[in-house]
Amino acid sequence: MLSILRVVCALFIAAYGVHLQEDGESNVSPVHKRKMWLPTSKVRDGVRKSDNNKVCILDPEPPDRMGYKNEPWQAVSFEIEMYPLDTTKELRKPGMGPERILKAGAKLFKDKVITSVARDSPDSCDDRLFKVEEEDDENSWMFELEKHVIDRPYMFEASSPQEMGENETEISITQSGILDDYFSKHPDPSLRGSNAWEEKGDTEGHGDPDIPDPPGLHVHVMSKCMLKDVRRLVATLLIWEKFDEAIYKITGMTLHKGKAGLKAKALGDKSPAVFKHLLSYITKDGWKKPDEDDPLGDVFKEHGGRKEMHGDKLDADGWRRLEVNICHLLHVKCAHDLPDKEAPAVPKFGALEFRGFDPNIGEPLRLIVTLVERLVQFGCSAPLEGGGKLHTLAYWDGKEDSDTVDDLFEALEIDFKDFHKKVFTEAKFAKKYE
Repeated sequence: MLSILRVVCALFIAAYGVHLQEDGESNVSPVHKRKMWLPTSKVRDGVRKSDNNKVCILDPEPPDRMGYKNEPWQAVSFEIEMYPLDTTKELRKPGMGPERILKAGAKLFKDKVITSVARDSPDSCDDRLFKVEEEDDENSWMFELEKHVIDRPYMFEASSPQEMGENETEISITQSGILDDYFSKHPDPSLRGSNAWEEKGDTEGHGDPDIPDPPGLHVHVMSKCMLKDVRRLVATLLIWEKFDEAIYKITGMTLHKGKAGLKAKALGDKSPAVFKHLLSYITKDGWKKPDEDDPLGDVFKEHGGRKEMHGDKLDADGWRRLEVNICHLLHVKCAHDLPDKEAPAVPKFGALEFRGFDPNIGEPLRLIVTLVERLVQFGCSAPLEGGGKLHTLAYWDGKEDSDTVDDLFEALEIDFKDFHKKVFTEAKFAKKYE
């Protein structure tokens, strides 16, 4: 009987070309691994078995979940900045002013992008995933003209609906996957000279022409769960500081380096005093008990002045310009003097904002959301005891970053077969087309 089974297996392998690589892992892609990125996806109403709640389901469903184990999902939103391709003629007509080009861009986004995921039936799932508005990302997608300076590349921004559940996040990421037919993270070749945003910053308003201001990706993850014990927030920030360079390397980040990195700076570079304070929470053996008379928010306030904080010192600079922005979670000022970035204009909605990435869409975007979502879930749920995974990842001397993401990915159960550099660098959206 065993002999017959061996023969059958051998015939299967021969027929389908399945073989094991030298590391002993199959080179066969999981079912539907890439199908979800095709513009043929659908959504339908469904019922979650665990609690019988109505949910919106992507069809085909993803092969695996973005979340960490069975931890509660922490709501997500994201913003993608990008340039129109030369072939996107409706956004490249000569003489189009900002109002006309924004109207044309919003129409394209509505007609081509969000409708790339069909509703089966037409009223299935929440309307906010299938609407586009100029100033309402709570109840719809938002499409804006991020930069519109004469004789410089127009830069657009697409913002997902706020506080999306896991299924909504899957759908919105899938919708984004078709953006590379119309947009890129790089400007048209004819616009890549000294006037490009990658070379020169804003010469108007709150910018500095000497500091490049390339497009980026900002991902918000609700993180109020960390405020129950501030050591969880400290651990998450220290983990990011420890692994940030390795994370940006594997995700193919190229735009936010050198002077451009001032717009999303590591905490240790932005404020060595605050970083030193975070390190004081942790010892080789465990954690120090938080000082209730010295809340973490007060430490950020104490060292948040324009003179002390490293950066360009302009009004728009401040805690908002961290790789992991804490100003939507803690009650601290976001900018030195920019009221439209502060409450009540921007409420303290309780999220950490990860803002050091290059723009990404589709599959690469899903991997990044998986990483930051799982990090927050892990930070909120992992045991705090000394020697545990959370403590081990967060403990370091603050001097030498980790040169790999191995330990982090192992803790977060992220598979290198899915999450590797080529997924990011070889994506059409990331390629510097000619």
